Amino acid sequence: MIRGMAVDITERKQVEEALRKSEEKFSKAFPRKPLGFTITSTNDHRYIEINETFERITGWSRAEMIGRSAIDVGIWMDPNQRIEFIKRLLAEGSVRDLEVSFLTRNGQARTALTSAELIEINGEPCALSVVADITEAKKSEEARQVSESRFSQFFSTLPAYCYMTSATGEIVDVNPAACEALGYYKEALLGKPLSDVYAPSQP
Repeated sequence: MIRGMAVDITERKQVEEALRKSEEKFSKAFPRKPLGFTITSTNDHRYIEINETFERITGWSRAEMIGRSAIDVGIWMDPNQRIEFIKRLLAEGSVRDLEVSFLTRNGQARTALTSAELIEINGEPCALSVVADITEAKKSEEARQVSESRFSQFFSTLPAYCYMTSATGEIVDVNPAACEALGYYKEALLGKPLSDVYAPSQP
């Protein structure tokens, strides 16, 4: 007598194939950015699949997340943002470049840029999401903006006259002291070759 057992793995195969195709597509679009991928149910928010990069970004293992909802895990700093995210996805079919805040497994706050598409697995609507951790890039950008603001304030209030030129010698910025000393409005100096504001013997 022969006995056997069959297990239907159709859904599992569909999930794996959807994730594989999406990773391949987005990896070509963003070759230098390691991206996290998730597939979640839009009905109860449970995780159906995640990739290794998402595990690394969040600190949560696949075993800890599969079958649990994003709300249960507490990965979204603002759960209402997740709910609005899903509502928008269901209404529009996709969401692009949404900036969200999330918590890692050890409670660290991070910032991510996420995009998602609505897909269907065995008749169930699901969200296929792509997640890029932009925490460090955001910090760098904020630091750059602070630095530029400080320099701009210093440049504009410096009593000595100052100007900045391009590599080819055109004026790209001047401070009020320079305009007063040279007798020009700022708009008249921008783009002008520096040599034009001096006597021929001076350059």
